[in-house]
Amino acid sequence: MGPESSDASSDRAVYDELVQRRGLALIELVARQLPQEFSIPSIHDGWPAIGVGLLARTTTTLGSMLDLQKSGLEADGSILGRSLYEHAVYFAWIAADPDARIVEWRRADITQRLKLDDDMRRHGDMAYTPENREKAVADLKLLGGPLRLHSEQLAIAADQHWTGKIPGLRGKDRLHSFSGLYASLFRDYSSTAHPSELGLSRVWEGSLGRVRIRLEQPDPTRLGPYGIANILFALTLFVASQSIGWPNQDEIAKIYEGIPG
Repeated sequence: MGPESSDASSDRAVYDELVQRRGLALIELVARQLPQEFSIPSIHDGWPAIGVGLLARTTTTLGSMLDLQKSGLEADGSILGRSLYEHAVYFAWIAADPDARIVEWRRADITQRLKLDDDMRRHGDMAYTPENREKAVADLKLLGGPLRLHSEQLAIAADQHWTGKIPGLRGKDRLHSFSGLYASLFRDYSSTAHPSELGLSRVWEGSLGRVRIRLEQPDPTRLGPYGIANILFALTLFVASQSIGWPNQDEIAKIYEGIPG
């Protein structure tokens, strides 16, 4: 290993350590607040319980990503990054107008679960008991009928509401925004999450004429989704600080200012 290679390895080790340290510090801001208990009086209610639930999911997902980062691999971490993104965007979108959007969120959720039940029944099984399906149909009618939500549209709506209200969010035309991260984290890694030819580049060497297949190996030229996941998580915590009253914004900012990515 020559001097340049040694320097590159050292720089990468420093980067990885910073991502780990700051990601774990952000996780602790949520972990120390849980568990919490909430009352949900009706199907039209649910804030802040649903918001805290989404935060809890993003927190454990980021923790799993940081565990994967230690392996030096990227593909599976990027799949988790896409899930992290969806939970973060739904949180930011709902938090902008909980009274209206909890209802829309539930409508979309029940719509998808009824479709799942339809599919399973075609294959001789069911996701709902007849009684539970009847209740789901009644709930959906009460909430306003079927609805489908699209993450890209939710990201734009989240940017429109939160830009200028939280630190770090730079507007929908900038990379450090919910819609910008849709492109750089969610869309960019779709080729890895799905069985695409580009995604196979993680496990093959050579050209189309002759390739060698092996398990994914660490690639020192790629940083993976881990630093950008910390950025997304920090933006989500800034929204949480404004919408549910914790974590403390100054504590988030102190960590966020040092996040590489």
